[in-house]
Amino acid sequence: MPGWIIILSIAAFITALILIINLTDFWMKPPVCPARSFCPDIVITSKGNRAAALLLHEYHGTPESMRYQGEALAERGMDIYIPAMPGASDTLDDLRKLCPPDFRLWYAFIRDYYNGLAKKYDSILLVGASIGGSIALKLAAEVTPQPRAVVTLASPVVITGRHFRKRLLRNTMLRFSGALALFGNEVKTREMSPEARRMVDYHGIDGVLFPKSVHSQKIGLRGVRKALRGVKCPVLAFHAEGDATVGTENIDRIARGVSSAIVVRKRLDLSGDTVSHRHRLASHTLVRAEIARWIAGFLELTEAK
Repeated sequence: MPGWIIILSIAAFITALILIINLTDFWMKPPVCPARSFCPDIVITSKGNRAAALLLHEYHGTPESMRYQGEALAERGMDIYIPAMPGASDTLDDLRKLCPPDFRLWYAFIRDYYNGLAKKYDSILLVGASIGGSIALKLAAEVTPQPRAVVTLASPVVITGRHFRKRLLRNTMLRFSGALALFGNEVKTREMSPEARRMVDYHGIDGVLFPKSVHSQKIGLRGVRKALRGVKCPVLAFHAEGDATVGTENIDRIARGVSSAIVVRKRLDLSGDTVSHRHRLASHTLVRAEIARWIAGFLELTEAK
C-alpha cells in the first residue's frame, strides 16, 4: 500500500476521533453522586396555594443564589421551590465528595421534580439562572402541561461564537472540551475578588472549572437549541450588557427560537459594576430588585392575556 494512502488513512482516523470526542458525549458516562447535595433546598409554601414557582440555580451555585427572587414571588402568593441541583456545594471540598455539574444529570433531576409538582399545582412558573434557564427552556418544550411561563437570567443556548472572538484560548478550550474532559478533572481559574462576591451576593464555589461539566453543557445546549421551537408558553429573558461569561446575543437567539406568543427581552444596565463578570443576575445587588419588579409585571401581563 502506498505510503500516502497510509498517511491519509491515519489522518482521517484521527480527525474522526477528534470529532467524535468533541461533538458527542455518548462516550462520557453521567457522574454518580453519592448524595444529591450538602446544601438544603429552599421551600416556601402556604396552605391553599395552587400556583408554584420552580427556581433553578446556576452551575457552581446553590439555592441561596435564587432566594431573593423566590421570596419576591412568595409575596405574590406562589409556593416556592428552589432545589439543590445534583452536586450543588458551598465548598470545593464538598463538591469533590459529590460530583461535578452535569447537564444530563441536572435535566433528569429537574424533569422528575417538575412532574411531581405538576400533580399538585394548577400552574408552575419556571425561573432559571444561567444554565438553569437553559434547562428550563428545554423542559418547557418537552413536558405536559407546559409551565405557566419561563424566565431566564443570562442563560446560554450557545457558549462559543463571536462573543469570544478576542479570546482565542477560551474559544479553543470550548471547542475541544471533549478532549480536555478525557485528560483533566479540574482546571484552576481566577477567583472572584471579595468586592465582586459582595456585589453579586455570591453563594457557591469559584476558582475552578471542570472540563467534563463544560463538555456536558456544550452538548446539552445543542438539545436546548433544537427544543426551542417547542416552547409555546410566555418567555421573559434577561441579560446584562457586558456579560463576560455568556454572550449577550443569547437573549436574541432565545427570542427568535421560541414559538411563544409573548416574548419579552430585558437588557440590564450594569455599567455601575466594574468588578464582576456581570453574569450572576438573580442575586446581584444592583439589579435583583429590578428583576423582581419585571417578573411581577410580566406575570400581570400574561394574566391579562
